[in-house]
Amino acid sequence: GLSEGWGPFRQTAPSPVSASDGPSVYDGDDGTPVRDPVSLNVGGQVYTTTLDTLTRYRDSMLGAMFTGQIPALRDRRGNVFIDRDGNVFRHILNFLRSGALDLPRGFKELALLRREADFFQIRPLVEELAHLEAAGPLSLRGGDRVPEPPKLYQVSPKPT
Repeated sequence: GLSEGWGPFRQTAPSPVSASDGPSVYDGDDGTPVRDPVSLNVGGQVYTTTLDTLTRYRDSMLGAMFTGQIPALRDRRGNVFIDRDGNVFRHILNFLRSGALDLPRGFKELALLRREADFFQIRPLVEELAHLEAAGPLSLRGGDRVPEPPKLYQVSPKPT
């Protein structure tokens, strides 16, 4: 399971740090605690969220990172840096916020989103994406199936 994969990090990472001015966690890099709101730089895209959102699934990579089990890197501006696809991370963050997968109509990066969900080890999202992929072509809005385009048959008169 996920807990075994993160075991080595658990043994070496210090305990989370708490502060009186809001939730915080040791970031593993320079000892500076991460506090709400949290700014993430994911592949050059900056997102701002809360520790509660990032640790919604404690057995995920983000859950481990923001509970002090995995060190977090910082960019030059002090944002927590994650070297992954920044555009697709938007959908991962929205899933963490709401617990629901809401993709825009015509979303074309399902395979990439699945890879990113696998990387971040967010089991409920991986499972939901697997169901979507198994269900076949979807409009990705409300789960409606995309209707098959009508088949056009050309009827030509029989030669006489």
